[in-house]
Amino acid sequence: MGVEINQEQSFVACSEYGQVSWMGWTSCHFRDEVAIFRFRHSEDGSGQMDWHSLLDADEIEKGWRYHRRDDRLRSLYTRSLLRILIGKYTDKDPLSVRLARGKGNKPELKGDSGLHINATHSGSWILLAIGRRDVGIDVEEVKPDLALTDMIPTVFSDQEQQYVEFNGETMVRFYELWTRKEALVKAFGSGIDENFPHVPALNGYHTLETNKFATHGEWTVNSFHVARGYQAAVAYRGNIRRIHFYTLDHGIFSLHKNLR
Repeated sequence: MGVEINQEQSFVACSEYGQVSWMGWTSCHFRDEVAIFRFRHSEDGSGQMDWHSLLDADEIEKGWRYHRRDDRLRSLYTRSLLRILIGKYTDKDPLSVRLARGKGNKPELKGDSGLHINATHSGSWILLAIGRRDVGIDVEEVKPDLALTDMIPTVFSDQEQQYVEFNGETMVRFYELWTRKEALVKAFGSGIDENFPHVPALNGYHTLETNKFATHGEWTVNSFHVARGYQAAVAYRGNIRRIHFYTLDHGIFSLHKNLR
């Protein structure tokens, strides 16, 4: 049940989503209120031409600006997968889908489709969130050698620092809270700035300081696991009874041929 709030307030509920059941993408009806898709790309580049026919020259050129090869592949795969999925949601040829950069460089669709999109990638995994409401998503590969000592005081509140450093679970709790914050600011269309420590991430219900964030209303943030060693979170406006989770494979790239 939602919490009654006025137009000057923002209310955030944070929690673990619980057990996630990843379904094959062929079972998706592309009508979900919020759906999350995961795709594991091949870092050796095998199958990389799957995306080639779905992107225009400018998009490919931008992807190739990344210095690291795996970063280039993640970028190109992400863009092409967004086109395919949006094409299926809107019953359009993926090549006719027009993507733009909105507030905070958040990807959005041109036109009045009623769809909201967000994407994230880390390591071998790409996550895409598509819904009928504002949505943000983040995934992080857990890196045990990440130097956290200097980061923790700059990104977490005092209470969050106590939680992260309690009981010897610093690494796990760091990624849990970090992905929640990232997902939420991406849903807002803002970014990591001096207000990042004020983004709520602990389990429970929080009133957001509206003088720090240009947003209002009720928001939900859920943590979940993508695969071994990968922590993720999704944030969305309002309250949803169930999120659907799907796994994409290279077969998705043949889907656009049936939409043309």
